[in-house]
Amino acid sequence: MNLFYTDGRLAGAVDGAHFVWEAAKGGSGKVGLRLTSYNLALYLTAILAVDRVDPRTRLGWGVAGLPLLFLWQVGDTLLGMESQWLTLSRPEAYEMSAGIDPWFLIVKVANVLAGRQLVPFAIVGAHWWRWHAENQVREGFDLDRSHTQN
Repeated sequence: MNLFYTDGRLAGAVDGAHFVWEAAKGGSGKVGLRLTSYNLALYLTAILAVDRVDPRTRLGWGVAGLPLLFLWQVGDTLLGMESQWLTLSRPEAYEMSAGIDPWFLIVKVANVLAGRQLVPFAIVGAHWWRWHAENQVREGFDLDRSHTQN
């Protein structure tokens, strides 16, 4: 399945569980898309694991977080592609004696330390934090403590 082709510079296609890309200047690579289904399963499992939340709220969390999870997956796939492209186009950047390439270092470190499995939990955590704060307000929790003395 051909996804995009831009001015003959870059072409991409989905091949099974991989996104395969090829550049006109000779670079090519593939990025695994299995992490997408894994992160979706992780996200839905995390939503189901939260205690004391009614099913309607869980459904709302699921629907509200899917676009953010999708954007994260697109960004993560692009980061993987950029990392592969830099490996092919700048192999000398691995040699620190040749000088430091800041973009190369940022992309490589971000690709390794992206915290891919933490993002679904962070989205659910943000939903829970908001839900918990709203429940405290509904139950009369005093958010303004300026009148109390220590």
